[in-house]
Amino acid sequence: MGETDADLIRVREDLAARGLHRIHSEGGPHLFGELLAAGAVDALHLTLAPTVDSGDAGRIARGPVAPRGARLASVLRSGDELLLHYLL
Repeated sequence: MGETDADLIRVREDLAARGLHRIHSEGGPHLFGELLAAGAVDALHLTLAPTVDSGDAGRIARGPVAPRGARLASVLRSGDELLLHYLL
């Protein structure tokens, strides 16, 4: 641990011990999958932008994560974009 990966629960506990209880994390599908698997995700902020693209993009989370339900907490609109806030 520490050279190429981290104990995500320990990181979260360390931040909380420093008084940092609201943590906003941005990363790719692998980090998000690891955070989900560790039970360290309370919310998902998702932006929908109106573009039509093609490619081989995968899911927003990768790894051994079981499907989870989410509850829509709020929606904001900015022009043609939607900013969605889900609670897990």
